[in-house]
Amino acid sequence: MSELPSRLNHLRFRHLQLVDALMRYGTVHKAARALHLSQPAASTMLRDLEQTFGSPLFRRSRQGVTPTAEAHALAERARAIAHELDNAAADVAAVSRGAAVRLAIGAMPRVMLDFMPRLMSRVRREWPQARLCLEEGVPVHLLPRLEDGRLDCLIARLPFRTVASERAGALMLVRLYDDGNCLACGPTHPLARLRRPRLERLAEAEWILPPADSETRRVFMDTFLQAGITPPLPVIESRSVIANMAIVAHVPLLTAAPLSAARERQKLGLLKILPVRVDSSVAPVSFIWRRARDDSAAIARLRTLAEQCARERPAASL
Repeated sequence: MSELPSRLNHLRFRHLQLVDALMRYGTVHKAARALHLSQPAASTMLRDLEQTFGSPLFRRSRQGVTPTAEAHALAERARAIAHELDNAAADVAAVSRGAAVRLAIGAMPRVMLDFMPRLMSRVRREWPQARLCLEEGVPVHLLPRLEDGRLDCLIARLPFRTVASERAGALMLVRLYDDGNCLACGPTHPLARLRRPRLERLAEAEWILPPADSETRRVFMDTFLQAGITPPLPVIESRSVIANMAIVAHVPLLTAAPLSAARERQKLGLLKILPVRVDSSVAPVSFIWRRARDDSAAIARLRTLAEQCARERPAASL
């Protein structure tokens, strides 16, 4: 293994592109054609790669090539390098135009509802040259995009299974704020008039909920399970918390929602937060970035603005 760094010196980015092409197309012939190479040249490059890493990267057959576990690991790194090169080209172009470096930010839906508008207001006021691209999604979908370089940072919760895995070593984070969940309904729903609705009664109601892979749904289910009650199944399933809260304002359904967002709608008379204790075992919303980008001045500046914004954020309460 100690000889590996010296053996890597003769590799070019073209070699890594070949791994991706072979996995994408399944044959040396098609991969070579996609990269505008001759088939013998592609075969030679593949042999060079396998000799460099000392492992077979593809299993050959009459049908084509099948990637090994080593090929999958290499391809993941190759895609990250490709995205970094794209980002570097965009940064150089931006600097040549006198603009700030562009940053791609991933955020949970609840962050987009409450925190992101505050952060964007601060960024526009204090860093007007910044060019930002926002992408909404759940952490399980955003994290791979951060890890391969398509996103520069996340403002989200870091899932426990990621914290407990080897992937956590490649990530860095700072805590921004806590934001719990609540159970809510429209102001005219029969349950809205109850001072202390019981979970047994709520379990009999009809619900619109986010999918089972979301943290909000996990908290919802744990709230009932901890009381020894089978969680109700939703009659409507929707990932959009905005849509869910808008629907219960007009349809006699209940929903689970971010407390911060529901509180704002309750002030407007559009929603009623039910006085029910909800499971609070949730991770804080954090600013997350890759350790490999820890020297990025642009990410550091955005992180500082996010921390300032978080300190000024009003506490979420019923």
